[in-house]
Amino acid sequence: MKILVIDTNGDKGNLEQKFSFQTFFELMKESHDVEYWRKGIFATYIKFFIFFFRKWPEIVFFLNVPEKIFLSGIAKMFRIKVCWVFLDKKEVPWLLRKHYQKAIRNVTILSISQALWKTEQVAYNLHPKNVVILYPPQSTPVVHQENMFADLLYKQYADRYRRNFIIGVAAPLIKANGIEFVLQTLVFLKDQLPHVQLVILGDGPEKNNLLWLAKNMNIAEHVRIVGGRKDVHSWFDIFTVFLFTQKENIWYSHELCLAMKMGRPIIAHKSPYTQELLENSKEAILLDIDNNEMVAQAIVNLANNPDWLLQFSQNAQERAHELFSNERFEKEMKIILSL
Repeated sequence: MKILVIDTNGDKGNLEQKFSFQTFFELMKESHDVEYWRKGIFATYIKFFIFFFRKWPEIVFFLNVPEKIFLSGIAKMFRIKVCWVFLDKKEVPWLLRKHYQKAIRNVTILSISQALWKTEQVAYNLHPKNVVILYPPQSTPVVHQENMFADLLYKQYADRYRRNFIIGVAAPLIKANGIEFVLQTLVFLKDQLPHVQLVILGDGPEKNNLLWLAKNMNIAEHVRIVGGRKDVHSWFDIFTVFLFTQKENIWYSHELCLAMKMGRPIIAHKSPYTQELLENSKEAILLDIDNNEMVAQAIVNLANNPDWLLQFSQNAQERAHELFSNERFEKEMKIILSL
């Protein structure tokens, strides 16, 4: 099958979503003839018409608002299947909203999460023909946690692991991600868990401020900011618990998906996206991440109940296999291509 993917924003926009979504098309290339365009809008329009006379695609994936509005109708005129891809929230110009609502009726929607699609649907009163939620496959090797947490089930080893309780955070260091609240949580924790450590993966404008806060809160010896890392999965391997702090406009997080696949016990802010992926008290602890005392108590409960760590780990890993496996991707993609 000949497939055309068009992204007129090129390398702009939410690169995390785009990078993860490219894995979809890399997998598609194994069994289909796929072309991926990342050019400007005018160059794309010219190439689009030339392409039609050279190679007649059977389905076109549009990633951005301009090509969705202006090129979908042309493709449908030639009886080519059209799929609109939603990776993050896009602002539709007011003058084009009526046309946007009309154009979406006869296309298939592919969204990176249910939370994102519901937001778009409510914002613009959209009623498409078909909607498919397709999570990016996670190709990072699974690290089984049975060996890591098994000793925790025996009392004689519990204290040793509690003394090395490592809280992991992976997020850009900006105010919106609430890392300063994690530092305040550490103030509550340090007396109950004297050897607790906070490891932060990320860079950003708040780094110096966070280091200053840690020093003034007398918790600097408990905090380590290691910067943005390419070898994220190797750092995740040392985390006892993964703390997901992002709470505003979160439609997808590679780090959260990775924590699930690697079997990290997760504490996360209760949001539409986290509730979509994780069931509270089964695969994660979902709560108000701004409530320092509540977060601290959740961490203490996990530290004092090693069997909970093991159960959360296993459940998160099973849920990750259910959502992010290549088998699920292939199944959902077959549905999209057949619609």
